[in-house]
Amino acid sequence: MAALSLGAPAAWLAADARVELPQLGTGTLVSVAVLLLLPAPLAALTATMLHSSMADFESFAARRLPAWEIGQLAVVAAFVCLTMAAGFVLGGETVGATVAVRAYLLWLGIALLSGRLMGRHLAWAAPTALCLVFSLMIYDSAGTVRAWAWPAHGADSFSSWILTFAVLVVGVWACLLPAQSIPRWLRVLPARVLRRPLRG
Repeated sequence: MAALSLGAPAAWLAADARVELPQLGTGTLVSVAVLLLLPAPLAALTATMLHSSMADFESFAARRLPAWEIGQLAVVAAFVCLTMAAGFVLGGETVGATVAVRAYLLWLGIALLSGRLMGRHLAWAAPTALCLVFSLMIYDSAGTVRAWAWPAHGADSFSSWILTFAVLVVGVWACLLPAQSIPRWLRVLPARVLRRPLRG
């Protein structure tokens, strides 16, 4: 939680910050707003918070504590959204704050899926890798945001909001599934702890 509390000052500092990144397929460097990239690591940290030393064993229990997990996730996500948005607004990026919150929710859904398929300790893997790819493929050769670069679309993009909530709902749903209900071929990297004998 301490790391997530840095979201507000980070957003304030990054409100008008930009970084030059190559865009694949264009042969050019483009100035990319940091506010498009900051939500991904925050979402990864949020999802990783659900991991504990016993989390993988608990996922195989007959009954889990979905209400507690959803409550924890909702509180932390709301905290991150509010503090991050406040940081961007204070930095003069009112519209950017909305875009960043939407991007955070999208990456959070992806992180939850990553945690379910690869183990919660690896919830950061998919959003980190996809954000890296995303950062290099936001704009086309004309400098226009690509159609599929949803995190970079305007705050009024209805399709981006629909996609974001769809991914988030699927991520939360996957997070609550008992591990034994997921086919083995979908478990990308089964947690090693599941193959270890219990120690006294």
